[in-house]
Amino acid sequence: MTIFLSLVLTLFIVSVISYISYRWKRRRFYELASKIPGPEGLPLLGEIPNFATVNFKDYAKKLLSYADPNSTLIKGWFGPLLMIITEDADCIHTLFNSPNSMTKPWYFYNAIYMDQGLLVTNGEQYDRHRKILNKSFTPSMLQIFIPTFCNKSQICIDHLEKHLDGIPIDIYDYVGTCTLEVFCFGHLNYDRDFYGSHMIELIEKTRPLVMKKMFSPWYNFKPLYKLTSISRQMEQYYQVLVDIIEEVKQIHRVSPNTDMKDTVINVLMNSKYKFDDDEIRDEIATFIFAGYETTAIALASIFLMLAMHKDCQQKLIDEIDEILTSDDEITNEDLSKFTYTDMVIKESLRLFGPGGAIGRQTTDEMEVGGYTVPKGACFILSVYGMHRSPKYWGNDAHLFKPERFEPERIKNVNPHAYAPFSGGKRICPGFKYSIMFMKIFLAKFFKTYTVDTKLKYEDISLEMTPTMVIAQKYMVTLKKR
Repeated sequence: MTIFLSLVLTLFIVSVISYISYRWKRRRFYELASKIPGPEGLPLLGEIPNFATVNFKDYAKKLLSYADPNSTLIKGWFGPLLMIITEDADCIHTLFNSPNSMTKPWYFYNAIYMDQGLLVTNGEQYDRHRKILNKSFTPSMLQIFIPTFCNKSQICIDHLEKHLDGIPIDIYDYVGTCTLEVFCFGHLNYDRDFYGSHMIELIEKTRPLVMKKMFSPWYNFKPLYKLTSISRQMEQYYQVLVDIIEEVKQIHRVSPNTDMKDTVINVLMNSKYKFDDDEIRDEIATFIFAGYETTAIALASIFLMLAMHKDCQQKLIDEIDEILTSDDEITNEDLSKFTYTDMVIKESLRLFGPGGAIGRQTTDEMEVGGYTVPKGACFILSVYGMHRSPKYWGNDAHLFKPERFEPERIKNVNPHAYAPFSGGKRICPGFKYSIMFMKIFLAKFFKTYTVDTKLKYEDISLEMTPTMVIAQKYMVTLKKR
């Protein structure tokens, strides 16, 4: 018994000494952190107990609730990790552009399997990948994709014709499939019919698994994570995607698309750029997951908003009818005339943009929002809060009003207060591609159909899993024009 007590006492003393040493070595860190407002939480645990009973779908929402519109920064401790939340436009702009905050925090983004892709990589690897892959999204490349956008949009619209019976459908299932086909055909030279497949359903199943890993610190210990059912399920789902990617690579080896040299698959497989197999796999997976999903969510949200706001839907239809007076294919010149459509897209992205929260980690001390932030702090940038802040968007910030993006009105809004595609050098490389596709899809759809819904705007609730989605789904009914 005496030996046991001696061991316990020794362990206790060693632990205390280790903790004091740890705190002393990081005294500058804690000194700077103490000056940032926010709850201190429980010793060692911080705010972790407050998340113990939260449903995984509400993790991100709970985290963003810490933001204070009256303070530029709010801190919270999650164990030893210093989290700083901001919805201040100028702070977010600073963090988007400072070289000291370009890094993605590993303890969130390691939940995403594609650790060699643009979404997760940092430093020199990110810079190299980004510089090369920018070739795939130049203005000249976008113009080449217009026929693909038109063709795949029309195929989707033809599929929707069987839903003119007044029964609500989740429009996301169709626009998601169309978006996936557009990317696979245009950028991967992979022409597959995904309608009726389980691909969209499979990708949806990964969302809760990613969130559970992201907000469960013990899963950062790989040997433990590998023993869990979450790991086994993710491996199973990811393998389906890997099999498709291997098929894409094989098609490219046998029959490459030489007419479009700078598509994603052509760039990645070009030996002069020296991408290894893991990088090729993860970059393709990143574009499929992140690229397809965010565009599909954005487009589905637009349909739901237009179904709820019939006056906006009619204005959009009137603009489409005025510009597209024949059955000729849509041109780049036509797209530049869709000014009201552009406002509808921007307003929907403001309220329901998929990227509601973005993580960054400081790699050196930096000045943000009137505070000196220590090296190693994790920032949660609440784009969701910024986009809905009355400080920038007025007292009606929570309402859907495309007219707020009219040139005379938007010039009075802080230019940093709108960032649906992130910002700085880590801005989404395909954001212009996404907007062009959405314009074409909307134009072709509303030449054929109108939409309605029984959902009410005031009843909408949001989930972040990890992209921001509407919990009630995107249920609409179709009617032929």
